[in-house]
Amino acid sequence: MLQYLNGHNNSQNDNTDNTDNTDNTDNTDNTDNTDNTDNTDNTDNTDNTDNTDNTDNADNVKQKSTSNKSDNNNTNTKKDNATENSWGKFVSSIVVSGITVLIIGLLGANFVYLTRLPSSELDILFPTNEEKRPYTNTNKNGSSLKDLFSNDISNKLGRATECKKAQFDKSSAFLKNQYFKGIFDYGFPYNMETKQESIGGFLSNWFSNNVKQSNILLRKVIKTVISIGGSICGNGSLAELAQFILGPIIMLLTTGIVSTIWWLVTIISMFAFETQGIWGYIFTICGLFFGWSWVFATVLSFVQIFTVMFKTKLLPIMLNMGDIKKILKDFNNGFYLAVVFCVLVLMSAFANLNSAISIGMLISYIFILLKLYNSRKSTNSNTI
Repeated sequence: MLQYLNGHNNSQNDNTDNTDNTDNTDNTDNTDNTDNTDNTDNTDNTDNTDNTDNTDNADNVKQKSTSNKSDNNNTNTKKDNATENSWGKFVSSIVVSGITVLIIGLLGANFVYLTRLPSSELDILFPTNEEKRPYTNTNKNGSSLKDLFSNDISNKLGRATECKKAQFDKSSAFLKNQYFKGIFDYGFPYNMETKQESIGGFLSNWFSNNVKQSNILLRKVIKTVISIGGSICGNGSLAELAQFILGPIIMLLTTGIVSTIWWLVTIISMFAFETQGIWGYIFTICGLFFGWSWVFATVLSFVQIFTVMFKTKLLPIMLNMGDIKKILKDFNNGFYLAVVFCVLVLMSAFANLNSAISIGMLISYIFILLKLYNSRKSTNSNTI
């Protein structure tokens, strides 16, 4: 019995010790929680540090953006100052303006020169009579035709006597060159016409006749335009100035017509002026389906473009440069070109220079042009 009681007491003592140990464990846990609290405090401190860093970064970003804006403003200011006076662009535009005025002047002078030519010489440049060169080399009697550039050819005038006259310069080196004169003489493709009744003869006649008829129609149109332009001559100096001003426009329009729609005129002429009867029509119609009629009209139109450009823009200078210079030296024509040049230069000045320089140039040009016009007017009154 006593042993049982002693054992029971010992058991209670052991439980007490275990309880104490449990308490100690709890204390340990509390200690750990305290450490965790400390860690939490440290974490808060870290967060505060991060917030401080973010604030500093935001300040740095603001400072950089402010400096970038200042740099951009400075750059834009420099660019604005640079574009106010772009002297390089201004000088290059003056060169372009000079070339443009020169082209306008030459085109105008060429047109005026063509309107002043006698009809006999104009027929050499734009022949429309298929019984004369370059379409044939003989007349109806079989005799050879006269030389195109014979000495008596320029004496037949087809204009009113009050109009100023122009002519070929017989002393020109070009008119003495046989190859140059051959351009206007009888030759390809008109010499392809033959009386042989064969497939080769049929094709040669078809090709030659269609080229001839298309060229004759085109040259009639050009001669009509020149004749209309020449009809206003003799009505004073302003009428001749109108010829000079309208000349470049008319020439460019003529070239534009040839380059855009003359292939269609060629197709129509292939039916309207067929000389080989029903077989010629059949061959042309088949060509519309299989392609050769279209190719023929397109290639011929391409050749005609260069021919018109050569005869209206370059040939007058080659035939008589002296008359071209006289037309350009005419006061009204020269004054008109001076005004065009001043306008082009002023447009460039307002686009590339600042307002002060541009306005100063405008006032200077107006003063110079008025002085030039008044001096010419006073000279004319003294002459009268």
